[in-house]
Amino acid sequence: SGYGTLFSTKDGGRAQVEVYIDCGDKALNEERFNQLESEREEIESEIGGNFDWERLEDRKACRISVVRPGSIRDNPKNLDEIRSWMIEKLSAFKKTFGPRLAQLGG
Repeated sequence: SGYGTLFSTKDGGRAQVEVYIDCGDKALNEERFNQLESEREEIESEIGGNFDWERLEDRKACRISVVRPGSIRDNPKNLDEIRSWMIEKLSAFKKTFGPRLAQLGG
């Protein structure tokens, strides 16, 4: 499992912070995802934001992300805002998901 930030062209451009659940075993990844999803309301309340809970049926891994509008081509002021948002959310993801994933074994 790991954390990441990225820009996507999806939905007209968005910035994204994610936790990517991949221990190498699809069934175990989905089990961990399901456990986290059972705490969805609490997790989303702790972090705040519009979450995408993606089981990624066509892949081995699963992903949970929070997004906001944004593009790597935005003006410097907007990019500073996006960067601050990404840092804040990434820190919140690690604080919220880290202990939960550790309890689940990864």
